[in-house]
Amino acid sequence: MISLGILLETEIKNLVSLTKLVEKENMNDAVIDFLLCASDIGYTNMTNRYYKENPYVKTREIIELAQIDKKEASKRLQTYMEKEWFKGHYDYEWKNAHKEPGYVGYWSFETAALAKILELDDISLKDNNHYPYDLVHYKNTMKFKHINLSEYHFEDETEENEKIVEGIENNPALENIIPPKWYSLVNELIHDYENMEDSSFYEKYKKTIGIGQVWFLSQEYEEENEQKNLLGSLIVFALTVRDYILQLDYKEDLEDYIDNLKNFWNGSETKLIQFILENDQNHYAWVPKEANIPNMYEVKIERVDVEEVL
Repeated sequence: MISLGILLETEIKNLVSLTKLVEKENMNDAVIDFLLCASDIGYTNMTNRYYKENPYVKTREIIELAQIDKKEASKRLQTYMEKEWFKGHYDYEWKNAHKEPGYVGYWSFETAALAKILELDDISLKDNNHYPYDLVHYKNTMKFKHINLSEYHFEDETEENEKIVEGIENNPALENIIPPKWYSLVNELIHDYENMEDSSFYEKYKKTIGIGQVWFLSQEYEEENEQKNLLGSLIVFALTVRDYILQLDYKEDLEDYIDNLKNFWNGSETKLIQFILENDQNHYAWVPKEANIPNMYEVKIERVDVEEVL
């Protein structure tokens, strides 16, 4: 809504209303903060966190480049839209979104709003399937405030640590493949899955672990979960959102992305595993070499030969 408001050059009062919603919901997202700050409506919050790190953390590169070299920033914008933006949403399973009510397309309105604010040359994206080029150039009367990210200091805003607990009491075997920083998360997830009504569970977790992008409606989730056989998949989704698990589309080669796979085992000798879900996505993680867990609830786990991948 914020991006569309900027692209359509809505009345300032409408953007101000949206800032109140952002503050109320404590959204804490760097892209949202930049858009609102640049709109020069009195909004001053600025974070270095992203609601979804992949792909949105890469927008910072575009913003920073635009401050020193708009031509290079335009090139980075093109690369982002052509090679990174859609891939960064594979975990949302957008391939079926066109079947859902209210479908309007796979549009990167926030990227278009950034291009408008930064006055970037976006002609190379005129025919891009996900970039609303015409909206960027629909109006050109709104004035934006120059935002220099280097003037903001984020040293006290490190990533919030998960609450550390001693183990995963609801399934201790998972401690072999899940780093301690997420024990609390997984404990709570298991407990809630086993004790909450499906509708309540869906509402609690639809944003925090991304299930609202897999099942657009609570009813869809409830139907899929009729046999109560989704817990392993839900844990995979939760740890994918937190960048422990790397998710790739079946068409993507692991070789191209393996360097982006984070290792949270503090120098321990590790091996690569794959979580086998019943969809067209592939999920990978580094785990301790001695870990030997054949499955995580309904999700089968297989070792991946890294030498074959490379």
